[in-house]
Amino acid sequence: MVLTPHTRRIGRDGHAAYTPLRAANDMQRVRDLYLRAGFLGAEVTYETDYLSDTVVALSISIREGEQTFCEDVRISGIENDQEEALLPSPPWDIFHIDTVRAFRETLLEEYREKGYPFVDVGYRLHFNEDSSSVSVEYLLDPGDSVRVQGIHFSGNLKTNEAFLRRILSIEEGDVFSRRELSRGVRRLRTIRSFSSLTYSIVALEEGYEEVDIIFSLTESRPYSAEVGLAYDTYNSFNVSLRAQNRNFLQRDRHLGVRGMVTAQREGEVELTFANPHFLYREIRATSSLYGTYGLQGSVENYAEIGNIYSLHWRMSEAIQATASLSFEARDIRNTEAVRNAAQISTILSYDSRDSFLRPRRGSFFRGEGELSYGFSYEVDNFVRARGEFRTYVTPVSAFTFAGRFGGGVVHNYTPALDTIQRDQLLTLGGVSSVRGYEEGMLFFESSHEDESVEHAPLGGYAALFGNIEARIPLILSFEANTFFDVGLLTDQSDYTFSETPRGAYGGGVRYVSPLGAIGVVYAQKASFGFDDEVAKQYYEENPDMWIFSINYTF
Repeated sequence: MVLTPHTRRIGRDGHAAYTPLRAANDMQRVRDLYLRAGFLGAEVTYETDYLSDTVVALSISIREGEQTFCEDVRISGIENDQEEALLPSPPWDIFHIDTVRAFRETLLEEYREKGYPFVDVGYRLHFNEDSSSVSVEYLLDPGDSVRVQGIHFSGNLKTNEAFLRRILSIEEGDVFSRRELSRGVRRLRTIRSFSSLTYSIVALEEGYEEVDIIFSLTESRPYSAEVGLAYDTYNSFNVSLRAQNRNFLQRDRHLGVRGMVTAQREGEVELTFANPHFLYREIRATSSLYGTYGLQGSVENYAEIGNIYSLHWRMSEAIQATASLSFEARDIRNTEAVRNAAQISTILSYDSRDSFLRPRRGSFFRGEGELSYGFSYEVDNFVRARGEFRTYVTPVSAFTFAGRFGGGVVHNYTPALDTIQRDQLLTLGGVSSVRGYEEGMLFFESSHEDESVEHAPLGGYAALFGNIEARIPLILSFEANTFFDVGLLTDQSDYTFSETPRGAYGGGVRYVSPLGAIGVVYAQKASFGFDDEVAKQYYEENPDMWIFSINYTF
């Protein structure tokens, strides 16, 4: 008896449920199995014997017949040297009609991409007397060759036409290829100033040997400006302003300026120029000049200017890579000279999430490596590596588990020097790592060079953190969540982690809007042996915290 994986096992004795339709389908699957093995004349029959009102027996009879092998494959209608290049290798062994049809489609696609859109391919099967072998003959008629006579652009076109032709990568006189045309159209649609793009192929259906491709384009205004307001419990309010021209020089170059100020006396301004089609490839080249001032991490009262050159390559739908070179000059209060440094960094990311705003399945990974060389101080000679992994699992439709795990390490490569500047050390605490703590204050020190500062974030040479969160959808776009966060940090250059991790647990409610998440959560600190009395003495650290955030989730 033959049972398929779809056959349901029922009853206390474990026998299979029987229906005539299921039995007929099973017999057809057996026939298909023999056909794939080259038994073209195989016969599969069965008889049904009802042993009682509840039990039936099936008797299956199979006559295999002669097995057919493929002896030869030929292509008529083309030259011998072309035939040798197209023939499948190695030759077929067992004959199967699906293989014959699949190779026919391969021939059609091959000639269409060579400029023969009207190609026709048939086939004949030549069996010997006992059907033990067969010769396959493909009858190929390439038809007329078709070339591109003209490429035309219409619409409220502001973008340089020569630039569009370079992006399209199809020239007049080229053989017509639908595959190359589709790739060129996809590249044109990456131009952000186009609000719509359609095209038509003139004279192809009529059978002409020369065709024209007409693109109809609609461009939107390339200029835009926006003002943003964000808030979270740690950094309070911040206001940002952005203005940009998305079609600078009429070649899809992006020129933008951005500024931001916070309630914590921080500010930054940045001028950016980007070319999304570097070397006319899908590589985005960016150059930016920036300046920042205020408080950052464990450094107070600083000013910094610098510029960054980067290349961003979207390798596939899920994988992206970035390489950058930056130069910066940083002036920190109470230091004798301006620190000048150059940095080279690389970033590799993988993203298979089903949604950016509200992921339920998939994973995300981001790894970053950085090499720094200090022109003024050897303490700026360091290498730093950071990584973060996120994963999402939804065992049932109304419940999602989200996990985030990350860490980093920094090391000074100067011989006999293991010191890293405070502002380059790794810190933990805040919505980006461990919730329930102020930004960078998961661990802190009670003294500082500046006596007016009672406490400061404690940076480390290595850091590890993890977040586990359960999310339950509510009505509309609201969801409830409960979480547990934990982090470890070392302030020793031998990278020995402290035995007293700190963390937090809690829950809250989040509203997921099309523009981002808005949420409020309650977090209770979990110190795992950390000296809370010391914390209260030097720093009024509350045992719990309410956190309100805009545009934050992981």
